[in-house]
Amino acid sequence: MTKTKKISIFALIFLLIIGSFASLWYLFFKESDKVSVLIGAGKQGSEPYIFAKALQRVASLHYPNLDIKIVETRGSKDSLDQIEENKIDFAISQENIKVGSSATMVAILYSDFFHLIARKDANISSFADIVGKKIALPIKGSGQWVSFWFIAKHYDISIKDFQNFPHFSNDYTRALQEKEIDGVFIVRAPMNKNIKKILTESNSTILPIDQAPAITLKQPVLREDILLKGIYSGSPAIPPKDIQTISVNRLLVAHENTNKEAVFTITQILFERQQELLKETPLAGMITQPDISKSLSMPVHEGAEQYYNKDKPSFLEENAEFVGVLITIALLAWSGLSGLKQYFLASQKNLADRYSKELMDILDEVNSSNDPNFIQRKKVYVEDMLKKVLHELDKDNVTVEGFQFFSFVWDKVYNVIIDKQKLIKS
Repeated sequence: MTKTKKISIFALIFLLIIGSFASLWYLFFKESDKVSVLIGAGKQGSEPYIFAKALQRVASLHYPNLDIKIVETRGSKDSLDQIEENKIDFAISQENIKVGSSATMVAILYSDFFHLIARKDANISSFADIVGKKIALPIKGSGQWVSFWFIAKHYDISIKDFQNFPHFSNDYTRALQEKEIDGVFIVRAPMNKNIKKILTESNSTILPIDQAPAITLKQPVLREDILLKGIYSGSPAIPPKDIQTISVNRLLVAHENTNKEAVFTITQILFERQQELLKETPLAGMITQPDISKSLSMPVHEGAEQYYNKDKPSFLEENAEFVGVLITIALLAWSGLSGLKQYFLASQKNLADRYSKELMDILDEVNSSNDPNFIQRKKVYVEDMLKKVLHELDKDNVTVEGFQFFSFVWDKVYNVIIDKQKLIKS
């Protein structure tokens, strides 16, 4: 072997050794950059827990340096307490639960609605009628527990005024069927499967919180809202008519010292991987960013704020109140959910998309008008539209998936109309 060949071989071996060490060095520091975060997400199987699992799955697919671990908690209050104690990095919580000084907002995930459910033969027609009755309450100290007692205080109802049965939390349907309880109070998003089971199997009905406008004045993060006729079943309609109630945002909250890059990445997942989150939970279609220009219940985390400001100014940021609707329509229309794709492609028998587009036109008209009479006419028109779509649902001209999509859009547009009426009056 010539001297030149020996030098070439030694040079090649040397380069291979250097390359191997470089690769190992890169992998070592790449792994050392990995960030682990803990998310408090309520009870296993709950909507917040499912939402956290969706975040975890998407992060594992696209962001290997972000390791999300889910912590089971007793509910919103417990999660926020652990945030304040710096035991966890994130929490999924109702906005009406008091936060400590360490909590910061990341995003608005979806809306929870207050459900007061009672047996039809229990002689309960409103919240005030629970006096003397047997009512099952959520876990003591949970966000739902806090929400119930906030409403009860408005009606001057104390723990001595009714019988509390908290131990039925996993078996409300059976307890109502066997008349062991007269009613139950639950705070959950509309179309919740457990609530649907209660209403369809236990001869029960949803009752109105008839003083919702007065109650919400005492806590600004609460909103007077409507559980739409037919939201749990179209035929027969459950509820049989629109029910006045209260709703509250479900938030993703972070400790102020949570890693800035981790918060940025999770915020990025919420808005840029939304269609993948939708495959895990339809509630992902409701994600919106907080309006930083308004007074919020807590400051926005700097990692989330960095994401929101990365491309400013933009149309979406200047119209934050409509971001949820616009993103929902755009992503659901083009998502990989085969059911929705079939719905849009086979629209000859399904009118929901036409009504949804009409709602968006009405949204533009309402947004550009300050005429109270015009706004009221549009409100009545939108209410009539819901009745028409329910009628089409009964005739099988609208699919269940199509109605769910329409109802989300309808709820957003209707709330905009209500807000516009308040703005005009003020």
